[in-house]
Amino acid sequence: MKRLFVTMLVFSAYIFGLSVHYAHAAKHMVVGDHEVTISGEPYEEKVFIPGGVAYDNADGDRTLNIKAQFEIDGGDTMVFFLECLSGGTACPATYRFIFAESDGQISITDSFGTCSDLPELRVGPESVMVIFPNMHGQGTNSYRLQGEDVVEAK
Repeated sequence: MKRLFVTMLVFSAYIFGLSVHYAHAAKHMVVGDHEVTISGEPYEEKVFIPGGVAYDNADGDRTLNIKAQFEIDGGDTMVFFLECLSGGTACPATYRFIFAESDGQISITDSFGTCSDLPELRVGPESVMVIFPNMHGQGTNSYRLQGEDVVEAK
């Protein structure tokens, strides 16, 4: 019985040790001439583009992910749809758009969303919309990209 307990204790310590000391791989995306890298420890990830930091995660979100990318302005601007996951349940996610222009300029929107981590991104020739389930249980909330700003669609 004692041997079984020691064996299980060693096995548990081994498994727990593996789950605590895991490596955090960088997330990297190249689309045409545009490159984005997300790297860092949880709560400290940053979004890098050639020439600098596009987003420094000052809000302390647990994880950042590029959910989608698309071109606007006839291909002159690459847009990355950034998901900022909090790691919590009250408000699991917010979102931002990062704009990488062909002349090298980078800009980013303020965060937006309903706290839902189930966005539906609709990119059309004339508009970009993000639709979220309402966090109160019924209906949806929509946001529209207007230039380089996000506005709630009424």
